[in-house]
Amino acid sequence: MKHFISLSILLLLFGCETAEESTPVVQKVFTLQVEADYSSAENWVILHDLDGNIIDYREFNNGDRVDIETDKSIRDNRVNITLLSHLNLGSTITHTLNSFLGVEIGASWVLKSSTPIPAPPSQSGIANIEISNLPEIYMFTFTNKYGSSGNAGYADDALKLTPQLYAGASDILVSIDQGAGNPKYKFFDNLIDNAIIKLSANELQEFDSYVEVSFQPTKDIFVYVQGFEPDRPSNFTGYRLYERIFPHTVDKSTLKIGYLNRFERYLSTVVLNYPNSSYFYTKGGAKPGSFNFPFGLTINLNNKSFANYSYTSSSEFKYRITSYEFRDLVSTPKLLVTWNIYSEPGKLKIGELPSELKSKFPNIQTDKLNHSSSSFYTLGPSYDEYIHFTLNRNAQDLPFEISGITSK
Repeated sequence: MKHFISLSILLLLFGCETAEESTPVVQKVFTLQVEADYSSAENWVILHDLDGNIIDYREFNNGDRVDIETDKSIRDNRVNITLLSHLNLGSTITHTLNSFLGVEIGASWVLKSSTPIPAPPSQSGIANIEISNLPEIYMFTFTNKYGSSGNAGYADDALKLTPQLYAGASDILVSIDQGAGNPKYKFFDNLIDNAIIKLSANELQEFDSYVEVSFQPTKDIFVYVQGFEPDRPSNFTGYRLYERIFPHTVDKSTLKIGYLNRFERYLSTVVLNYPNSSYFYTKGGAKPGSFNFPFGLTINLNNKSFANYSYTSSSEFKYRITSYEFRDLVSTPKLLVTWNIYSEPGKLKIGELPSELKSKFPNIQTDKLNHSSSSFYTLGPSYDEYIHFTLNRNAQDLPFEISGITSK
């Protein structure tokens, strides 16, 4: 009888211990806070583990808080998070997916709406500016503090401008590069309606300082440099000091960009386009000391398909953004599917959409997606910081600096 009681106690003890060991541990994986005015679209969040297995998925609305927990083991304590947005505009249906791969569990995100750029005050008039003795123009731009310009014409070696004037924004900055690599400018202060100003190109002034850029020859150069008054956020628009958005007819291998002491904050972007790749650099904040392009980095896209994407890199980079797209502009309504993938270096599997969402959004078919581009970032914030930068649509008002290479 004693042996029977002892055996029963042992079984009870070991049974309890086994039950305690097998009790699943629930852990918080992800938290999403959605601001009240975030979006007018239908939105979903989908979580996969690194092997592509679905952890959970939820629809969310403006003002929601989404907490996702699991009792499953998660490899490397990292997950893949996809935000899906569906918008039906009547004539066009858009599906936009952004997948952030390898996010550490416990992350907490806030989805914010973008701050709309306020319209300038009522237009108070126009001015008339004529600059003569300009036999060649590589670039010209003219703007007020709001980034507004006006009409322009070029004939008989003269550039004729009719800038728009606004209350509190009647100062106009004109910047001209005649192609010799030495841009000049002229500030016109406190212009009044119907003002008529005539000057010669030799009356233009040197910028306070210049930053030079050297690169392999190309005709296709994108340059966009803005300067901001103290009361103007740099995620809005400002004075344009340099603007070149279309390819030229001749190759260039050097560029000089002018800066003024009048501004303390700039947004400077240069993109050098070549047949199979582009090098890019952007800095928000102070004037760049130099434009740092990763000319030593070589990227080979071995497989561009969505299912089997792979690449090789000649050196290290911080993170990449790979974009896919499908367009059907013939059907009614038109259809646009965009899928952007954010990832640190390495091979990470995205995973398929849940069956419910496949049925709900049958137009999202990964086998129809075409590779648009893959951008590899070599300079900039960490991957986690960049995710915050991407989600916080107003973060570009903060100082930042990025560069990299885009393969097509």
